Amino acid sequence: MRYEYTAKYTDYGLEYMPRIVAFVKNPKTSIELPVFGLIDSGASETLLRSQIGEELGIDIESGERVEFQGVGGITFGYRHKVLLRLVDEKKEHEIKCAFTPLPGIPALLGERGFFENYKVTFEKYKNVFSVTGKKI
Repeated sequence: MRYEYTAKYTDYGLEYMPRIVAFVKNPKTSIELPVFGLIDSGASETLLRSQIGEELGIDIESGERVEFQGVGGITFGYRHKVLLRLVDEKKEHEIKCAFTPLPGIPALLGERGFFENYKVTFEKYKNVFSVTGKKI
């Protein structure tokens, strides 16, 4: 599926970013929520804001505690399994993601979890990108 970069005001002015709607589901309760996530090929893992996990009925701190280091410094998260699917898909992917106090964005779709299941082609010069589910 092909998508347009979406506009967002930042400290640097208006920026266009590869963001996409995905559904995240708790496999234990079947509670499902839509999230608007930034596709980030530089992120080692898929991160979701802790509040999303709470709304899914997940006991966040019961997960595996992991440390993340980025531009903003060091933060901690808790890794859990969830089901992920894109808005135009029926197929769900079981992924491991970490719930963190992620500032500014509800979801960061990274290498582990997202890029393991999807091929992403960025065409920034056209302000479009495409996402294709992996073929089994």
